Amino acid sequence: ALESECKIIEIKAKLDKEEVQSLKKEAQATKEIMESLEETIQPLETSNQAKEKQILSLAEELEKATKGHKEQLDSLLDSSKAVHNELMENQSVLENTCNNLVNAAKLNHDEVRETRRPLEQSNQAMEKQIHALKEELEETTRARKELHDSYKLAYDELETNHSGLEIM
Repeated sequence: ALESECKIIEIKAKLDKEEVQSLKKEAQATKEIMESLEETIQPLETSNQAKEKQILSLAEELEKATKGHKEQLDSLLDSSKAVHNELMENQSVLENTCNNLVNAAKLNHDEVRETRRPLEQSNQAMEKQIHALKEELEETTRARKELHDSYKLAYDELETNHSGLEIM
């Protein structure tokens, strides 16, 4: 019975350790998502820089066109505003995405830490319980051996006495 209790506790401890490993893998996956998003953000920032250059270029063309081409000037102004608005929308989306990712990573990190702490404490308690049960099992085995040896001595003495009685 003690051996089966020990095995059950060892299995529970192993499952708790596997859950901690799973949480660590989730944290690593979150980190990889963050890195992937950083790689996604870089091309968008490059695109934004290109659009900023495009805006500057459009502004220069706008200055040249002011000599009498009012319609052309309005068209260029509208284009630059549209590019600027798109740039601002992209920047806003990027900022929101980054903030959401940072918050999600913080939450995930906190959840991992909060989950890991009780599991580690539980594992330590189970390891102590396993150690105590092993000591109890060793003590019981030792007592059983001593009892067996005692019975064997008594039996041998009984046989010796019996043999002595038969001789008489």
